[in-house]
This record gives sequence, C-alpha cells and structure tokens, in this order.
Amino acid sequence: MIGDQNRVCDTIISWNNKASDADSNGTVLGTYRSASVTIESDYFCATGITFENTVVAEPGGQGMQAVAMRVSSKKAFFYKVRVLGAQDTLLDESGTHYFYKCHIQGSIDFIFGRAKSLFQVI
Repeated sequence: MIGDQNRVCDTIISWNNKASDADSNGTVLGTYRSASVTIESDYFCATGITFENTVVAEPGGQGMQAVAMRVSSKKAFFYKVRVLGAQDTLLDESGTHYFYKCHIQGSIDFIFGRAKSLFQVI
C-alpha cells in the first residue's frame, strides 16, 4: 500500500469507532473491533500513509479505546507510516513486524499486543 512518500500527511485513512460503539446488530465492538484499519495479510507493506482513529479519549472515560491500526500478520513492514490515535492506538496483535521511520502517537497504552516487532527510529 503506497501513499505519498514525501508528504505522509496527504494520504490518510481515518475512522472514528470506539470500544463502546455498537455494530449493526447492537453488539458492542470492544477494543479489538474498533480498528480504523485491520491488516491480516502476510508480507504486507505500507509506506507514506497515515492510519488514524479520530476518537478523543477522555481520561477515565469508559469504552473510549479506539484502535487506529490492528496488525495480525506474518512479516509486515511499515516505512514512513504514521499511526495516530489517543487510547490503544496500535494493536500490534500477532506476528512479526518492522516499523522503520514511523511515527506512532497516542496517550494511553498506545502500543500494545503480543506481536514480536522492531521499532526503529532514525
């Protein structure tokens, strides 16, 4: 997935689900299903893109978890990617991932999960 590599701010995938929202059947999403983008493809690569969840987490607020990106894949690579959110921004769920020259921003538990990932900032 390739965005504008020189201006990451120009290619944005954005959504606004939060954990306390309900789906069309009335079932609460929960943190796991609140992701703006879910990546389950092995050998996935992205560059020059911003993934964001625009929910503003209120300190102490219930159900305000809002994942911008959930990654569950083997050998995913992210180069010059921004991941923006507030609470639970990046669910680095499973697999092995490499984040190179990426910007990940959040305020509460903003990177979490069971994946084995390398985050390299230069």
